[in-house]
Amino acid sequence: MPAVDNCEPQVVRAMEKDGWQVVRRHYLIRLGKGRGAVYADLRLQKDEAQILIVEVKCFERRGSQMDDLYQAIGQYMVYQKALALAGQREPLYLAMPEAAFRRLRVHDAIQATIQDAKIKLILVDISREEVVEWVH
Repeated sequence: MPAVDNCEPQVVRAMEKDGWQVVRRHYLIRLGKGRGAVYADLRLQKDEAQILIVEVKCFERRGSQMDDLYQAIGQYMVYQKALALAGQREPLYLAMPEAAFRRLRVHDAIQATIQDAKIKLILVDISREEVVEWVH
């Protein structure tokens, strides 16, 4: 099973406060015709019509947050493409601490990359366990 990010429990509680219910942890995403597969952290549901796939990243290692960002963007893009190839229409989101996003977004190249790659974000205040912002 995939590793659980340290802030995942706080993200889950924030999403629950926002009206979402965890349907599945470690949501299997097939990579195509081969036998490969990956796991997104969460599949959430708000009502019959609203379902999300969420990958959680905490960006805890201050010295390597850029490396963590590179990995998160690559992972998000692979998951997004695999979901599309499988014909799944549920949107994919990257959930992360708001504080980490604020530190990373000061770089113009990072802002442009997130926009160009159409990365959907859920920003969470980890200490209050609340969703602060949805970035589409």
